[in-house]
Amino acid sequence: MLVSLIVIISLLAEYLSIFIDYEITVLNFPQSIGGLVVALVIISPEALTAIRAGLNNDMQRVFNISLGSMLSTISLTIPAVLILSFITGKEIILGLEPVQATMVIISLFIGILSFKDGETNALEGFIHIALFIAFIFLTIVL
Repeated sequence: MLVSLIVIISLLAEYLSIFIDYEITVLNFPQSIGGLVVALVIISPEALTAIRAGLNNDMQRVFNISLGSMLSTISLTIPAVLILSFITGKEIILGLEPVQATMVIISLFIGILSFKDGETNALEGFIHIALFIAFIFLTIVL
């Protein structure tokens, strides 16, 4: 069931990307904005649920949702989109400049350090938010 839903979401993201690519071209935005918008659409249900759980002070649920969402995105959504792009013959542009790829690697490293002992605090969460804001800024500027 999960795989079929991921395929459906990937197909919808593929059609959404056509509209987004057109708007990006018209507005002269960087191509990487399209991938960012599609990623935000795909991840938004889990993110909203995790935020709601965080507001209810249910941190275990926040971690379960966040890590599960990350795992499903990395191991299912990205391969599904790539497979569909090969089937449909459309080119996928990841849009990561070297600086943005470095930010992703730094974020993964900080994530490993944050979760290695099983406990986190507000400072570690703030670091993740700051990295995310820097990534978005670099995506728009570069």
